[in-house]
Amino acid sequence: THVHTMLLHHPSRRPVLASLLAAAATGPFSLPAPPASAAASELSIKEVNKRLGAIPVVAVVNEQDSPYFTSSEGATQVGYFFLDPTDALRELRAVQGDNPSARLKLTTLSEVYFPLVQGDATALGGVLRLRPSRRQIVEANRALQFNSPEGTLLPVSLSEAKGQVPLFYSERVALSTADGAATRYPFYLRKEDLDRDFSRLAAEGALQGGAVVAGDAALRSNSARRAARRAEREGGGGAAAVSGIPAGLTRVATLDGIVAQMRSGEVDLKDALLVPSPDALRAAQQLVAEGGGAAAAAAPR
Repeated sequence: THVHTMLLHHPSRRPVLASLLAAAATGPFSLPAPPASAAASELSIKEVNKRLGAIPVVAVVNEQDSPYFTSSEGATQVGYFFLDPTDALRELRAVQGDNPSARLKLTTLSEVYFPLVQGDATALGGVLRLRPSRRQIVEANRALQFNSPEGTLLPVSLSEAKGQVPLFYSERVALSTADGAATRYPFYLRKEDLDRDFSRLAAEGALQGGAVVAGDAALRSNSARRAARRAEREGGGGAAAVSGIPAGLTRVATLDGIVAQMRSGEVDLKDALLVPSPDALRAAQQLVAEGGGAAAAAAPR
């Protein structure tokens, strides 16, 4: 079948900001309390883009730098900007079967989020979505299901095909700026990076709210209580040996939801920090080079 294309830098039409998922009220999507004045906490698109500019994305494009629509939902064409470079490479190989000149293009999330991902599908000729890796979706769904209240009827799962990008965070994890003068609250695109910082802060005794102990109720879901009690009987209480963040302390939001909160000011996220994978940019640059692609290191707008 013919693969449709479109211009990568199509002008923005009507930004559409999605709210947090309906499951936000169940707990895993909890965020800081609303500020006294929402207007004081609103971030402009330019300010949001400063945060998005650190996140690399990769698209499969033609010779005119037009990304391919490679899927469809009914009559709507769907294309993707990939957060995992290996997923982009897999898509490239599939597209090259009919389009040998297809290649990878590296850009930043700030270049595509508002004008394209949140753009007018009619004007764009289809829907363009971000596509997280399947591994991160599995990690997010595991945390959501672990923390889901017993008997809840709300769906607690995300889908990479629908462009639902999970962000991992915890009330226990905060990072200081290099000069120690300010605190930032990180939202990680990879669960492994939250694990890393949680373990480091635990070892340094710098977790928010104090050390993690084996009897901490936050470590348990309803289905894990018996196992936790058995472990306590066998090993006693006290400080837990920390290797990554426990599921009960892992929170999951969506990128769309966080951006919506940044724009509305309903939640004060001025000190929020989006943490990309430290390996993603290197991998993307390597794959683009090997695949004959082009890198577009655009500055945040």
